[in-house]
Amino acid sequence: MANGDSNTTVRDRLRSTAEDIGLSENKSGYGLLDVAAALGLDSSDST
Repeated sequence: MANGDSNTTVRDRLRSTAEDIGLSENKSGYGLLDVAAALGLDSSDST
């Protein structure tokens, strides 16, 4: 990846920061992606 992370590291980071949306894993996977959190940025909705 661009910053030297492996595909596995990026996948694990996306999974661990995804928001649970209350559906089974078969319907929603790991949930709603929170890309800001995965990048280490503030993912709050405040402006």
